[in-house]
Amino acid sequence: MKRIILLAVVALFISGCQKEGFIVDDGTQSNIDKLMAREKSSDKLLPVKVGGKFGYIDRDGKMAVNPQFDEAGRFALGLAVVSVGSKSGYIDDTGKLVINPQFERADAFFEGLAAVCSGDCSYGSTSPHKWGYIDKKGTVVVPLQFGKVSFFHDGLAAVCVGACTGYGDTFEGKWGYIDQSGKFVINPQFEDAEFFRGGLARVTVGKGSEKKQGYVDMNGMFLWTPSN
Repeated sequence: MKRIILLAVVALFISGCQKEGFIVDDGTQSNIDKLMAREKSSDKLLPVKVGGKFGYIDRDGKMAVNPQFDEAGRFALGLAVVSVGSKSGYIDDTGKLVINPQFERADAFFEGLAAVCSGDCSYGSTSPHKWGYIDKKGTVVVPLQFGKVSFFHDGLAAVCVGACTGYGDTFEGKWGYIDQSGKFVINPQFEDAEFFRGGLARVTVGKGSEKKQGYVDMNGMFLWTPSN
């Protein structure tokens, strides 16, 4: 649940690269203000918990979607993640289920796609699980095959291959970047990889005393050679 809320908050700042209502996200205060104003105006419903279940109220405080979900996230691109039991799906702003609960975990939509997971998708899990991406119709457009993933931004998403378990210097796996067809644009080679913003992303190579960070462009070329 915490991750759903966190991703919705992050969306306030980075949703400018989404195709709907396109605003170039260059990090200036002016554009951040525009993004915040647009998100506020489009976020018509807000999740609330009543009697142990989540529903949604409108901006006048009136119940718009009756409490019926075990978890509920904020809206992004017109859809919100909701959970029924152990499965997650998506509703529209009328409260209608448009993607039935079927995933063990589901994230908010960014740039038209959302990351979803099947298997034991709990945090830190070493049991079998796979992440992929769906579109707003629920169609799987990038098969569930990755150990960990990020959201799409600037048309690319960071994904992890290998075990993708552990933390910090004990992490096992490599991160690279795919486009929205699932094709690797930058092959897996990093110990950590952040999302692209303005055509650049910060990446980490090496571990322990050899750990270094630098910046790559969208072709995988280093703008700043990794250093510690």
